[in-house]
Amino acid sequence: MRDAKGDPVTEPLENDEMEALRNQIWDFVYRAGNPQTITSIVDDLHLSDASVRQAVHHAWFVCEGDTVAIA
Repeated sequence: MRDAKGDPVTEPLENDEMEALRNQIWDFVYRAGNPQTITSIVDDLHLSDASVRQAVHHAWFVCEGDTVAIA
């Protein structure tokens, strides 16, 4: 359920937006050269925690706790 219409933090992302977000996160983790925490991804890319968690729940990533790696 949406808390606020048009709010990018609470409104679900469209498929194209989610794919772009996954690409951005994948590139970030790849350039870092090692797994990254959700917090570092959120802070460095200026994204919401919920959006990052939603994006990394995907076949491109392996998540253990709050650590994200490329699959």
